[in-house]
Formats: sequence, C-alpha cells, structure tokens
Amino acid sequence: MFDYVLPDRIEIAHKNRQFIVQLLEPQLWQISDETGGDYGTIVMITKEGPEHEAVYGGKLPHDDEVDLWGSDWDAIARGVINQVDADRARL
Repeated sequence: MFDYVLPDRIEIAHKNRQFIVQLLEPQLWQISDETGGDYGTIVMITKEGPEHEAVYGGKLPHDDEVDLWGSDWDAIARGVINQVDADRARL
C-alpha cells in the first residue's frame, strides 16, 4: 500500500527523469529536477483530513494558490511536474 505520509526527502522517477521532493520548512516541500530546476512546492494543508489522512496541496513555481490537492502527495507531485513541463513547452 502507498504511504501517504510525505517524508523529509524522496526521489521520484517520472518521465525518464529524476525529481527530488525535499522539506524546506515545516509543512512545505520543494519539487526540483536533477539539475535543481524549480518545479513548485507541496504544502500540507491539514494533518488530518476527512479520511483521517494528511491533505496536501501542489503549487506551481511562483504561484500563491494551490492547483492540486488531496492525500496522495505522489500524484500531486507528478501532476505539478506535468503542468510545469506543459507550460514550458508552450513557451
């Protein structure tokens, strides 16, 4: 079963690349690629949501609002990465 508790640091393989999710401060994690490029953040919204699990939100770089939220931080991180890649491809 997937562990819904976000550790202080974890590497994620996604799209044939490595990404790092690392704790910056309490309840805030940075998402970066293997070069250190900024892919946004994950913030803990609450330690215990409706299903008694932590609820996280994903923010795109330089965005103040949560774009994705839920208990599955891994899916949130991957969603943020996908959105950043899509935004960069449009430039």
